[in-house]
Amino acid sequence: MKRPIRHACILFMAAMATAGGVKDDLADSLLCGKGAVELTADFSRHTADMPLPSAYQAMVAGQTFSVPADAPALLPYHFEPAAATLIAFNEPWGMERLGMTMQVCRLADGSIEPMPEPLFTARADITIPKDDTLRLTLPMQQRLFALRFELPVTRGDASLIDRVEGEVAGIAQTFDLGSQQVVGGTPARIRITFSREEAAVTRTGGDSPAAVAFIGKAGLLGIDGQAQQLTLDILYTDGRHQTITTDLSRMMEDFGSGRSLEPLVITGGMEAPEEAGMEAVIKDWTVKDREIEIK
Repeated sequence: MKRPIRHACILFMAAMATAGGVKDDLADSLLCGKGAVELTADFSRHTADMPLPSAYQAMVAGQTFSVPADAPALLPYHFEPAAATLIAFNEPWGMERLGMTMQVCRLADGSIEPMPEPLFTARADITIPKDDTLRLTLPMQQRLFALRFELPVTRGDASLIDRVEGEVAGIAQTFDLGSQQVVGGTPARIRITFSREEAAVTRTGGDSPAAVAFIGKAGLLGIDGQAQQLTLDILYTDGRHQTITTDLSRMMEDFGSGRSLEPLVITGGMEAPEEAGMEAVIKDWTVKDREIEIK
């Protein structure tokens, strides 16, 4: 008994799903009035310190697909021919998707995760063809930006300092996938534990004490609100602690805009105490490799 012709499209679609997609002209001609979409993700525009995801999500025409990031992929679905919006994004550790937004996870102390994995997104207005395959390259945009603090000890006794901790207020928590922009709201804050880095310095006539710098790192979507403030808590070996606050608003005003993908490096020279009981001073706050300087 001959198989009814009306089942030809159904059988072809099943074969496509099983075989992973047939990409020749014959396949296009047997789409039964619908269209296919093949995606290639372009991750070429990113900084070296941002690791790339192995997969991403593609949302188009009410459907969501998991797509490998390292090769072209034919979506396992046939779409009605029409204009549509395609939104692509990965789902990094340290963030969660709530509807059409990606949010940095909030921690138990009320601050947000200071070092989530990188977020990459893209948005494209497309037209799905009839009886054809749309082959599209997506320029995936880096949405997480590195912030780095460098506090070299320029004088004094760094051994009197046990550790340095910091908090930065006025930070963005939410990215809107539809508008491809950071969403303002209640500004968040991050907490940073500074690491101590030492490098031996040799002078004529002998070795000097180790040169010390305190380094803090974070990965942020951007800023939120008009004011960004750094609060440093310096803890000394004798149990005392000291608080230093610094207005970062001018130094961070362009942070997260996307005009530069390079890390924002903020430096300040730390004068450590000369002896126990004294306090540190931080001078000459500067944005590294930029003309902005705050003293």
